[in-house]
Amino acid sequence: MGSPAQVMGHGGHGEMSMAGMVRDMRNRFLVAVVLAVAVTLWSRIGRDVLGFTAAAPFGWTRLGQLLSQELNRRGFTYLSLRQNLALTGRDLDEVMGRKVLAAVAGLVLSLLAMTAFQLALGLPLPLGAPLPLSLAAAAGCFFLPDFEVAKQATVRREDFRRALGAYLDLVALEMAGSSSAEAALVSAAKVGAGWPMALLRDTLYRASRSGRDQWTALTELGERIGVAELRDLGALV
Repeated sequence: MGSPAQVMGHGGHGEMSMAGMVRDMRNRFLVAVVLAVAVTLWSRIGRDVLGFTAAAPFGWTRLGQLLSQELNRRGFTYLSLRQNLALTGRDLDEVMGRKVLAAVAGLVLSLLAMTAFQLALGLPLPLGAPLPLSLAAAAGCFFLPDFEVAKQATVRREDFRRALGAYLDLVALEMAGSSSAEAALVSAAKVGAGWPMALLRDTLYRASRSGRDQWTALTELGERIGVAELRDLGALV
């Protein structure tokens, strides 16, 4: 049976003393701390919690744009994410950049945690041992911005559906008063308040200015924000 160092994967040509291994882990820990601080400062935590407003030394939005372009070329359209972003008013490239930032943060912080764990217990592992877990953490963190956007969009989509029901009731009342369908759409949108009605008004206004069919414009709006009721309404007329 080999020595304890060889059993733990540190034997042979690359064998080092326990003090050397501790020093190696401490160096990795310090590097991970520096990277973790940098990632945290330019993340949402740094902006919203710590009040850190300095511009990043590198363009996360530009990186997100390159990533979205590459994924689009490979057939990944991110339709659900795009629909959620249309409701929340956020930019796809900005969110894709934050996905990359979250993945980097997950990678660095998991490496930091595992290195600290090794230092605390004094159980050095082979150099590449933490990598699979760190990559898994990075992959999980990559999708965290999607969940955040989806949560915001779910609330706004429900608000829009409630407003849409009231809007359609107003359209029916206008048409019962001998108004045409097109005139009823515009008149009913002028009555209600709130951002859903404002979005409907803006959609109808833009359609009228460009000479496009209003029902088609409503169908496209339903597709863009992921509201099936509005999309199907425009398609049935």
